[in-house]
Amino acid sequence: VYNKIAVEFQNSLSVLTQVIHKRPGYAVTDAGMKVCTVDHGIPEIKNFTDLKIYGNLSEEHGTIIDEKDELEMLQKIEYIPGHCCTTVNLHDRYYCVRKGLLEAVWPILGRGKSR
Repeated sequence: VYNKIAVEFQNSLSVLTQVIHKRPGYAVTDAGMKVCTVDHGIPEIKNFTDLKIYGNLSEEHGTIIDEKDELEMLQKIEYIPGHCCTTVNLHDRYYCVRKGLLEAVWPILGRGKSR
């Protein structure tokens, strides 16, 4: 959502997921709404412009339309959430990566504190 509004900025948050089921034209990942909120739309798939999430995320899975069969079983991919604030609250820690290297792990102190 925000990429379309402020194109001069890059996304700072992604959610790592992996392909847990693959068949021609489709893939299923192990990340659903319990790890990536959809309140501002379904996530985009980082670095794969031709891949789209089919429908919506389920609670624990995402189904991806993969017409070119680009994905492989157990391949790790990243979702870019439509809204990072509500996605962060679902996790225990940030894994801070720069240029492919893990630089820090930060606890998310607000995890589960909504009342």
